[in-house]
Amino acid sequence: LSHYYTVYLISLVVTGMLLFNITPLYNNISSGVFNSPRPENMTFQHAVYLGLPFDYTTDIKGYFVVFILNWHLSHIAASYFCTFDLFLSLLILHLWGHLRIILNNLKTFPKPYTNNSMYTEEE
Repeated sequence: LSHYYTVYLISLVVTGMLLFNITPLYNNISSGVFNSPRPENMTFQHAVYLGLPFDYTTDIKGYFVVFILNWHLSHIAASYFCTFDLFLSLLILHLWGHLRIILNNLKTFPKPYTNNSMYTEEE
């Protein structure tokens, strides 16, 4: 169960990262920003806008630098948050399993032997 949940969470990390970064790229391609005579007054869309000392909203070189940086930062953030969520979920699953084992042990605990006679047959 833990293995399947881990694989599921890793697939969520990859899917979330792809969708987070591909959407602005698709919007840039569909608006024609990458055409050779680039339309005037067009800016590149990004997943995250940063305060940087160079122009990355209209310059193609700055766009690719920030695009790669966004991929890296979104991968780190998604991995961090999903790993924390994975640790917490697996901890809860293991605690739940241990509590079920304790409840089963308490339900099937053998009753002590009761000897009703205090005296032996000889007495």
